[in-house]
Amino acid sequence: FFQAEDGIRDRDVTGVQTCALPIYQQLEDIAQDMGLAEVSPDHWALLNHVAGTWHEGHACSVRQLMSDSSYGSPATIHKRIHQLLALELVTLEAQAADSRKRLVVPGKLAMTYFANVAKVLRKTAAR
Repeated sequence: FFQAEDGIRDRDVTGVQTCALPIYQQLEDIAQDMGLAEVSPDHWALLNHVAGTWHEGHACSVRQLMSDSSYGSPATIHKRIHQLLALELVTLEAQAADSRKRLVVPGKLAMTYFANVAKVLRKTAAR
């Protein structure tokens, strides 16, 4: 390893692989500054899915998320949704046609987090 201008690098790793370490650290710093350091990778994965789907113009229902086994069992996903709700990273919105159906959408805190991440990525891409 050696100290490079943009972070610590491994002499045996080149290109795209080396740029991930400083970006990852910056993302961790953003989460830390926002009080989100304890959010688990599994919660981030679920939040990223919710935010990505929402960004594409759709919203996931609680039922849809619970049926996707790549994020855990239905009970685990349900628990994670409620944990993300408690952290104000997501909100639940009732659908107009059926008030029993709840859509999971990114909350204000998540939107702030993703805006900060976008700034870091734009800054890094501009180098």
